[in-house]
Amino acid sequence: MHRSADEREVEYPRPRRLRVVGLLAGIYATAYLAVLILETGSRRAIVVDDLGNLVSPLLACLACGLAARRCRGRLRRSWALLAAYAATWALGQLAWVWYEVVQDVPVPFPGVPDVGYVASVVFVLAALLAHPDAPRLTSGLFRLLTDGVLVSASLLAVSWRLARGDAYRSMGAHGLSQVLGLSYPVFDVVVLTVLLLVSVRRKGGLGTPPVLV
Repeated sequence: MHRSADEREVEYPRPRRLRVVGLLAGIYATAYLAVLILETGSRRAIVVDDLGNLVSPLLACLACGLAARRCRGRLRRSWALLAAYAATWALGQLAWVWYEVVQDVPVPFPGVPDVGYVASVVFVLAALLAHPDAPRLTSGLFRLLTDGVLVSASLLAVSWRLARGDAYRSMGAHGLSQVLGLSYPVFDVVVLTVLLLVSVRRKGGLGTPPVLV
């Protein structure tokens, strides 16, 4: 099977190392979920939840950075941008931890955490568009983004009609809070749509997810 130059220059990690990392990740996830379930509603569960949401993107940033070092070309750039995405999200979560865990006060919305969360969307979209499976020409990128906007708008219209509209109106938000409250689900749908479209364009089918090595 033909492989691109980017794929041929990937230095894959040893299977044993991957198994060890997978085992540690499983233990971490199990312990994290156990505390959240057993301590539901307690202060301990809040602290564990907040810190877990900080540790996860930090680990992702480290993993993506190491992956970038093993790659070349567009694939390396894609992994580096994913590392930046995880780091930016971690900064937003760090601000969240500062408010809710250290200061023990309600997290302001909009607030400093939202800066990191929103900025991270730019990096994850850039990472997907920089991947070797994404279109290389400007026309191809424009077509991909156009498809993404159309699919995202359709999915949002359906979800808004079924449930999201009532839930959003019940928030009673105004101004910037209203804009951010609507932006987050929009960002999620756009990112997932672009990921799906890039995956479909891989060798003419879904194949391997484009951000995995």
